[in-house]
Amino acid sequence: MSSISERVQALYEKYPYPPREPCEAIDPYVDYVHSLSAESPVAKPSFLDAGCGTGSTVLGAALFQKDWDIYGCDFNQSSLQILERDVKELNLSNVSTRRVDLMEFPSDFGPPGGFDVIFCTGVIHHTPDPVKVLKNLAARLAPQGVLRLMVYSQRGRSDLYRFVRALQSIKEWRERGLEERLSASRGLLRELARSGKAEGIAPPSLRGLLEGSEEISPAEFADRYLHPHDAPYTLDLLREHIQAAGLRFLGWFEARNWDLQELLPRAAERGDFPDDPWTRYEIVEDLFDRDQYDVYLVGPEFQSNRAPVTYDTVLRLNPQVHLTETTFRGYPKSHQARLLFYPEEELDYPQARIARAVAGRSASLGELLAEWGEKRSEEWLDSVIHLVERDILYRSSRGVSE
Repeated sequence: MSSISERVQALYEKYPYPPREPCEAIDPYVDYVHSLSAESPVAKPSFLDAGCGTGSTVLGAALFQKDWDIYGCDFNQSSLQILERDVKELNLSNVSTRRVDLMEFPSDFGPPGGFDVIFCTGVIHHTPDPVKVLKNLAARLAPQGVLRLMVYSQRGRSDLYRFVRALQSIKEWRERGLEERLSASRGLLRELARSGKAEGIAPPSLRGLLEGSEEISPAEFADRYLHPHDAPYTLDLLREHIQAAGLRFLGWFEARNWDLQELLPRAAERGDFPDDPWTRYEIVEDLFDRDQYDVYLVGPEFQSNRAPVTYDTVLRLNPQVHLTETTFRGYPKSHQARLLFYPEEELDYPQARIARAVAGRSASLGELLAEWGEKRSEEWLDSVIHLVERDILYRSSRGVSE
């Protein structure tokens, strides 16, 4: 193990990450992610969280996708012990864990044909050789598998790194132990917050995405400000590493946050922006706060799911969508859908009815209309097409109704 890895491991052994409540789980919506592929997964699909830490994503996958084999690996034993405790507490039988250094990924961990979905979020920028890690993960990705990769943005986190550089310039601070440095650093940031309030404007280290950083948990603070190896990315470096690993860029996890047509529609319609997508991403980064790059990557054999939407397409509600309804005197007045952290958008009645009908199941439009006693019409089909295009509904990767 390299000296970098040893120092990173020491940090997380002391402060297991991410901090969470016992049995707290996050749904990684792996069925949605794999629906990006044109092929359905095998009878027993698989998911890997590479660098899972304390494992909230592993738990969520196991709880919400009981027909999947779920794997979690990390090189910190203290984090894995927290995960394994909760796997036992929740009586989960579809979870496998192992202590793994991603620099040397074992070939016998996981299914022989590779994983259908891999998450590696907030990990490779802490390793001594990110390209090697990416290559190792690419080698364990099924031919029609999808890898979600998240790395830090150098430009988007520049104000955070200003504070880190200030800390590192203090000789006495550098010579202290980890706990002492944590206490001193938090004290400095809190004093900085009080100074900002007195001046009437927050300092750079506490603006925007960093607001409230003085009150985060010790583990979160240590990961953010005291990390021994934090090597953030630029867009150019991200593209370079994707190519070096033999992978292809499929799209953004939060696609609308990188789409100038969504962000600045009037300027986009005027033709103000260049056609090259990566040049457009650079413009987004210049104009908006983007502290990380969160992308979907695939192998060279991957085939995207571009099948046309028909009456027989099996549909599901995107698990990242929240549906609401406004009523007046008990009668529905309007319907809204919110995807992730995007603004709410209005749905008309047919769209809302379809979305709600597949909120807890898989079904095709043809099946829904038969259940409702409704005739097939272009209005219904256009509603489904709109919902799929807006990512409110997706084509189920299992290809069968439930």
